[in-house]
Amino acid sequence: MSDSEKITGISGEEERLLTIAIKNSLREKNAKPIIELNEIEEMMTYRPTEDEFKDPLVYIENLYKEGASEYGCIKIIPPASFKPPCPLSKDSTMKLPSRYQTIQKMGQGKPFDFNSDGITLSDFKKKDLGTTTYESLVSQKKYDELEKMFWDFVENTESEEINVEYAADLPRNTYGTNEFEKDDKPYEDHPWNLNKMHLRQTRFSSFEKRSSSQGSRCPGSTVGMLFSSFCWHYEDIMLYSINYMHEGEGKIWYAIPEYHREKFERLAKEKLALLFEEDPNFLLNINVMINPAFLVENGVHVYRTVQKPGEIIVTFPESYHQGISVGFNVAEAINMACPSWMEYGLKAMKIYMATREKIPVFPVDWMLIENARHVFDLSLDLESLKKLLSYYEAWLQKELTERALTTSNFYNRHD
Repeated sequence: MSDSEKITGISGEEERLLTIAIKNSLREKNAKPIIELNEIEEMMTYRPTEDEFKDPLVYIENLYKEGASEYGCIKIIPPASFKPPCPLSKDSTMKLPSRYQTIQKMGQGKPFDFNSDGITLSDFKKKDLGTTTYESLVSQKKYDELEKMFWDFVENTESEEINVEYAADLPRNTYGTNEFEKDDKPYEDHPWNLNKMHLRQTRFSSFEKRSSSQGSRCPGSTVGMLFSSFCWHYEDIMLYSINYMHEGEGKIWYAIPEYHREKFERLAKEKLALLFEEDPNFLLNINVMINPAFLVENGVHVYRTVQKPGEIIVTFPESYHQGISVGFNVAEAINMACPSWMEYGLKAMKIYMATREKIPVFPVDWMLIENARHVFDLSLDLESLKKLLSYYEAWLQKELTERALTTSNFYNRHD
């Protein structure tokens, strides 16, 4: 036992972790805010024409080529004629599974408790603090004030607990409806019908016609109430995602572009050192909120926007994002793969293999092989076809090398 351990009664490792915790605490206490939350740079907003809006995946791929991914996420305001029906019925008595969230614990990385009994949509609305305690602020659309209150609650863990619920990843084929009323029939085969997006030939994943991977084949609905939130994460295997808000109040989004992913991860590890000591892959748990103003003040590029009903948020591959509901809202989201995604999918698999703590929604190698096998069934441009073939050739060479090595080792052991 060291002299320090004899005096303090704690081990050297515990003393090291305590020092880190004190250092981080003093760092945040003494930090002088440089910006207000509403001064964080706004995400780019796009307003496509009716013609540009005809093919979502071609449109999004073109935006990527133009550099839109530099914002991490973008907002799309569709043509005024686009008003798809909400997949969740207001009169439904079906109970939706949800997760409980205590706002004061959202910065502590604690696992969520789940409401396995579920809650109906009408009861969800009744429980929304935006219709009771904070009804005045919500009705007046004072989202900046509500946003500041949220982060004050997160960072003041001694304040009275605020408890909310959040329902996410509700499969449309289970909790929604695919039936269209007479007036909504035009949307049944609309290019932006998220329920059929996996069937589009411009999609870089023909295999999903024979797959049931949730989130990339079947859209999922989300139901939020005031102060419910989703934590920092990038999409499974760094896929793209499309999120359309059907109704309700707004949702504040924050995004970190791919070029600052690693910088964000390093800063998160400094800020949450104790949590990362327990689990080096802590961020993969998707259960911690970090104030975006803190990130900006420490050199991480963050973009912000308020998504309103009728608007679309597109998240780009490798982009971390988190968000806060500023009232009751219903949205729908799906993952998808444009041609530009493949290199990100391969990068994500390397990360998953290194951490061994994340199971991909589907094997990227499998999708690569299936797309190569069905290449003539896809409507891809020449550049995308060349990339697909180069990725496939690299994978094939690696596979053949590994098989030859395995065979050689087998025979050497049996000589």
